[in-house]
Formats: sequence, structure tokens, C-alpha cells
Amino acid sequence: MIDTRVLKNLEELSRLELTPCEEEKFGEDIEKIIYYMDKLKEIPSEGEELSHIFMGSSNLRKDEIYPSLNREDMLKNAVEKEDGYFKVPCSIKE
Repeated sequence: MIDTRVLKNLEELSRLELTPCEEEKFGEDIEKIIYYMDKLKEIPSEGEELSHIFMGSSNLRKDEIYPSLNREDMLKNAVEKEDGYFKVPCSIKE
């Protein structure tokens, strides 16, 4: 079981007020997390870094170039427009 002083310190740092029952559950949860982290340390992680978890070919789609939408078509349903752009209410006050 996790040390009571450590548990109380965690409660204080996280600004929690736990009941004795919650403290017991919290302690068990913390122990499970620590156990899991220790298990992760056992995984060999030496060697080449991976950019993603799949080795070999990428499952990403190919980049394709295609024409974008016509500006006039995009703006035809705009409530307000100005100089070829959507006009929206100001959301930043100085």
C-alpha cells in the first residue's frame, strides 16, 4: 500500500478532501498506476526511434492535388461578406 504521508501530500497538492473510503480507493488506484508504469519500464526501447507504431509501409493516403472551390460559390450563402471574405462579428475586445 502507498505510504499515508505520500497520499496526504497528494491530496493537499491536488486540493482534494477525501473521505477515508475515498483515500483507500485513491491509494489503490495510485498503486495500480505505479505498477503499470513499472511494467512499461520493462519494455525494451533501445534502438531506432519510430515515427509511428506500424513498421513498414505507411497507411496514410497519398497527397493529391485538385482544384479548390470557387470563391464566389463559397461566399454565395454568406450572411455577410466583404472584399471576397466572410465577414463575422468581432470576438476580440481591446
